[in-house]
Amino acid sequence: MLRLVTSKEFKGPITTAKWAKLTSCHIDTANRDIKALVSYGFLKQEEGMGKNTHYSLLLNTL
Repeated sequence: MLRLVTSKEFKGPITTAKWAKLTSCHIDTANRDIKALVSYGFLKQEEGMGKNTHYSLLLNTL
C-alpha cells in the first residue's frame, strides 16, 4: 500500500478501475481490495455510485 501511495500514478481520488490498473489485477479483485481498505479505515468513500465511486486516502491511518 505504501509503495502505491508514494508512486507518481497515485494522484487524486482513487476509483476501482484506477486501483485495478495500479495493482495489475482484475476489476472484481480491485473492488474487493477497495472494500477491504475502506473497512480497515485506509480509504473513505467520497462520492458517486457504481463505476463513478471515488475514494480518498485517509493519511492519519498510515
